[in-house]
Order: sequence, then structure tokens, then C-alpha cells
Amino acid sequence: MSDQPPSLATTPSVWDEQPVIPPDPSPQLRTVLSFIQGLQESNFPLVKTMMTEDFTMSILPQSLGIPIRPRDEWLETCERASLLWPKSFRLDILDINESPGKLWLHGIATARAKMGKAYENEYMIMFRLTDGKETDGESKISEMKEFMDSLYTSNFAAEVGKSLSQIK
Repeated sequence: MSDQPPSLATTPSVWDEQPVIPPDPSPQLRTVLSFIQGLQESNFPLVKTMMTEDFTMSILPQSLGIPIRPRDEWLETCERASLLWPKSFRLDILDINESPGKLWLHGIATARAKMGKAYENEYMIMFRLTDGKETDGESKISEMKEFMDSLYTSNFAAEVGKSLSQIK
């Protein structure tokens, strides 16, 4: 697995084998792409600039019982998680759909944990964005809702936890 994330523009769509990123993305799509690139690079100061102060993040379905996280708490969680897979996290975008103030994407996240365990999980992520009128035309992410394969995530966390406990 390469240490560098791939160019988002070269990720083909599962539907038509063409890149899913248009050559001239909308302001809100540019914001989401910058946000993803920041996550891939563990550049959390950049990620924070893409978010509103009242940003919230939800992991769905709600039956998982994971509380909604405000911006700073979510960023702290991301920073801790990035220590598990330094510079190997990437999100390949398979499909995008957007309308004013909303964007969703379907993607596959991959990474490699420090102890060598590969991670590959499918996501549906929904974003709500500002229209940019208050921020010099730049959209900001105000809400993110993430559906993931929760069974895979639970199993992965258990395996990584077991590996970590054997190291101690």
C-alpha cells in the first residue's frame, strides 16, 4: 500500500468506469474534497478550516448508540485514530450526489494499522454545507453523517485491541 493517497480525480465510478470527480467541481464539492484530502494527510488544522464552529458528526445507524460528536471532540478522535495508521488512510470515492447544501458520497476507506492489519470498510457519508455567503463564497461543512459496515468495524477493533494487548 502506498504512503501517498491517490488523486481523487482518478478514482473511477463503479457505474461507468469514468472519474466521479467532475473537472470543474462545485464550491461545496471542492470543500468536501479538501476535507477528505486533509483527513488522508492527517492535516487536522486544514480539516478544521473546512468545518463550521457548530459542526456535528454522527455515526449511523442510531441503533449503534454512538453519541453525536461536536467538531473539536471529533477532531481529537480523528487525531488519535491517525496514530494507528500513520499516513496510510485513504478514501476512494465511488459515487457522489449533490444538491444545494447537501452532498453524499459512497466510498471505500482503506488503511494499514501500525501492527500491519489491513483496514477496508465501505461508507456512505452525508454532508450538510453552508452556502458560503458568510465565508467569502467558500462552503463549510456543518454536519456529517456516516454509515459504515459496523460489523466489520467491530471485528477490526477487537483484532487491533487484541494485538495491542499482546504488545504491552
